[in-house]
Amino acid sequence: MDVDEYQFGPEWGDDQKMSVLFAPFREKSLNPQSWDKKIKFWTQLILKDFKKNNEFILDVNSLVLRFVRKGKKPACLETVIQEMLRMKKLQTLQDFHQSCHSGWVSWGMTTFVKRPLNWSLGFVLKSNEEVSGQLIIVEHLQDMSARLLEDHYDCVNHESTDNIVEMTVLQDQHRSLCKTDSDLNLILTQLEKNKKIVRMKIGENDVIIKFCKKNEQEVKPIQELELNVFRIQKVKRNLEKQIEALSPQIDRHTQDAQLHVRNGKKHMALHSLRKRQTVQKLMDKKSSTVDMLQMIIHRIEDAATNEMVLKAYESGMNAIKDLTKKTPIDKVENVIDDLQDVLEDQSEVNDILSKGAESADADVTKDELEAELEELLEEDKQQMDQDVDSLSDLLGGVTMNQHDLQLPDVPTFSPSASTSKVSSKSSNVAGFS
Repeated sequence: MDVDEYQFGPEWGDDQKMSVLFAPFREKSLNPQSWDKKIKFWTQLILKDFKKNNEFILDVNSLVLRFVRKGKKPACLETVIQEMLRMKKLQTLQDFHQSCHSGWVSWGMTTFVKRPLNWSLGFVLKSNEEVSGQLIIVEHLQDMSARLLEDHYDCVNHESTDNIVEMTVLQDQHRSLCKTDSDLNLILTQLEKNKKIVRMKIGENDVIIKFCKKNEQEVKPIQELELNVFRIQKVKRNLEKQIEALSPQIDRHTQDAQLHVRNGKKHMALHSLRKRQTVQKLMDKKSSTVDMLQMIIHRIEDAATNEMVLKAYESGMNAIKDLTKKTPIDKVENVIDDLQDVLEDQSEVNDILSKGAESADADVTKDELEAELEELLEEDKQQMDQDVDSLSDLLGGVTMNQHDLQLPDVPTFSPSASTSKVSSKSSNVAGFS
């Protein structure tokens, strides 16, 4: 498909100039100045087009399709690519991989870049060798790495808690910058090379990224305390999602109870109220845990030193113990285990809820449910009274309108009596005749 005329500058509309620029390269020794000028034109054009589209992966096999003009493809781009490689404006994956010599960077390249992209490159050593596959535009990769770093800093509210991010969260945050996950992983690898981030694999599939603080030159390794703080934040986010999912359930059970009251099904109304109270208790417990976790996070954010962070963390975990009234396991080496206990308790409540509401909460007394049912009945009666009052007001308005129209007075005689008199007169007249 042809590109729009003049999209790539005024030369693009000049048939004579473009005929020369599209032609294969001749020997450089025949006209070095013209050869260099042609290389410069195509190098700048390629870099400009890829930058405009936020791209830094150049596919050699499809490159010519970007620059079709009047049905013709440029026949000189292989030489241009070879020269860009020589000038280090392009880089093969092999060269990029060799430059990532540290352990974690090498792991990141193998896990996130090399395998997903399935690179197949011809490595250029001489100008007459064929180039194929995908290449990295070095300048654009560095620019986009810097942009991602600045975007991250814009999202940081507290450096003590916000510089460790899950890979999945990072993918969602920077979807507009990185078209694919492979692009994001290459950018992260570049940041790793620059010692601005460090990656850590936790569990089987989860990966976290730690960014260096804005006032630091290099990122520091992830400490155990930082990992625990990250876990607290993750638990808090998960609980907030669970609370958000429980809220509609409470509304649904309330609506069901109201419907059963209107239909006179008291037993079914009590059943819906019992389920609502079970969900409400579960939601309250999760909300209390979220409040405690938020308290820990606030204390850590306010802490000025690592020692203060540790004290804030341990203090918060003790508060969670008091909240859940659980006895901690003897000789616990990591206070994060206490948090895990809380989560297990919540899972038990979830299991109970899934088995049915009849046996879910033994401490919910029948009197309490009866009281709630009475409230619903009273609310329903009040609503009916309001409806009746509204209808009366409407009818009153109609009567007033009839009065305003000055309709005739209501007759005082009986219509049946009047009709009888008229009939009698008619009979007499008929008999007289």
